[in-house]
Amino acid sequence: MKAVRLGIVLLALLASAVPAAVSAQSGGTGDADAASRARALFAEGVELAGQAQYAEAAVRFRQALALRDAPTIRYNLASTLFEEHQYTEAHEIAAALLAQPDLPEAVRTPTAALELQIGAASALVTFDLPDGVTGDLQVDDVPVADPSVATALAPGRHTARVLSGGVRVGEATFEVGSGVRREIELAPAGPEAAPSGPEGPITEQWWFWTAIAGGVVLVGVAIGVGVGVADHDAHQPIAGNFTPGIISW
Repeated sequence: MKAVRLGIVLLALLASAVPAAVSAQSGGTGDADAASRARALFAEGVELAGQAQYAEAAVRFRQALALRDAPTIRYNLASTLFEEHQYTEAHEIAAALLAQPDLPEAVRTPTAALELQIGAASALVTFDLPDGVTGDLQVDDVPVADPSVATALAPGRHTARVLSGGVRVGEATFEVGSGVRREIELAPAGPEAAPSGPEGPITEQWWFWTAIAGGVVLVGVAIGVGVGVADHDAHQPIAGNFTPGIISW
């Protein structure tokens, strides 16, 4: 997957929606110096993302978020993490944003588009622990808070373990492709735990056609939101707002 520079596209229909949403975010508690610094860091992140320096942009957005928690900053962080193939955290941030009932529509629309791209580029995986086995689940040594909630994983081979008191009590080694949704059954720790093969092609996955249909709708409702355009492998740049990008502040 090649890194492609993100543009910042400002269209007319909802041009006033983004400033209004941002104004609402910047009000409230916190001193003026912190808000000013957060805005400066945010602007640096947007500029770096425009130069395809996504790792550096993510650092700026994290720093801005520490000073001012705002949906716009969270979306931009998720977008840059997606460009860095850090699908797990990008998915967590995007899903949490979409769960907010009061999320401004100017942020909800590109976040929903970002979620579709995360689902297409990664595997959404849940985990079924063996009967009677309890403990802390880790995937590739990264803790998973809730095995029943989908975790976005990069295509490839992964190892899941359940630890209880530091002792491995469940495990599974599995391989996933992009654009699949799977449940992984962990076996009790031992030599009987065997690798699990990949799912079928993306076109056989139920969510794929749902995502295509949803994307068509998003193209219509997203016009006017200030987002960039990204190209990921087979995707050519699209004039408009189907693919997520960076929102200006």
